[in-house]
Amino acid sequence: MTVNPDGTFTATTIESDGSTDNLSGTLSISSDGIVTLQGDPENIKGSLDSGKTVMAWTGTWDSGSVGTTELKVFTKKAASYSLSDLVGTWEGNSLASGPGAPWWERSTMTVNADGTFTATTIEYDGSTDNLSGILSISSDGIVTVQGDPESLKGSLDSGKTVMAWTGTWDSGSVGTTELKVFTKKAASYSLSDLVGTWEGNSLASGPGAPWWERSTMTVNADGTFTATTIESDGSTDNLSGTLSISSGGIVTVLGDPEGLKGSLDAGKTVMTWTGTWDSGSVGTTELKVFTSIVRLENCRTGTFYKKLIKIAGCCIFCLTLSKNRH
Repeated sequence: MTVNPDGTFTATTIESDGSTDNLSGTLSISSDGIVTLQGDPENIKGSLDSGKTVMAWTGTWDSGSVGTTELKVFTKKAASYSLSDLVGTWEGNSLASGPGAPWWERSTMTVNADGTFTATTIEYDGSTDNLSGILSISSDGIVTVQGDPESLKGSLDSGKTVMAWTGTWDSGSVGTTELKVFTKKAASYSLSDLVGTWEGNSLASGPGAPWWERSTMTVNADGTFTATTIESDGSTDNLSGTLSISSGGIVTVLGDPEGLKGSLDAGKTVMTWTGTWDSGSVGTTELKVFTSIVRLENCRTGTFYKKLIKIAGCCIFCLTLSKNRH
């Protein structure tokens, strides 16, 4: 997707079945980073992180398989990329849709200077695995796994701390589609990195789907938080609790029975989470993407919107998405 200074955009898409499309429209953004598509009948709504390199969106289809819920992750393109941009340790959170759902995966991947990587994974059912391979990255930030039969493909944001990937399983529950979001680890983390306001976009797969959730969460200096949520059916809720963060950037909710666990990127503006519901439609798996909000005191001059559009006009966004088939 390419966005112009007036918010108009053009986009080309390819879906999991190989079909393609060309889209156009006009985007709007609020002073706190909420992005909408003007005149959109599906009511797609997203949030831009305060680093202005990652957007997460949710919406519900009003045509085709009506009622399908969707999570989109956009990564803004940098002027150039090299293999060195991938070097380091990354935390991954993944969600599956289709015959293999409910399913989530958490992974830790270490990438070397030559693109080789090793990874450890744990899935929602407790099973674990060790993986290895070789990554490649194009000059425009498209990341692939050499020789991968599932044709996984990802995009690296211009801050070079967040990757979003899509793919289709060719073994196990063949045809399952998957969305992976990786966050690069910083050298260290502290509770102060979580302080502020975050916008969340979440998608479920399994018995509780179709379902999405949008949330606004405010985190205090002691880790306590309050949040308001709205779900795809229009229901709302108010939540509260306490967050903790490890020195390696792993974020948890103290006493959470669903075992939600997330990771914070090295830029400290994007968090991704996975978890399994223990009430309602028990066993439903969920992926959450949180983006931090620019502090309102920095927007009082009225320059926030102008600065955002200027940046957007100079770059291309890459779209990855997960479609819920339940």
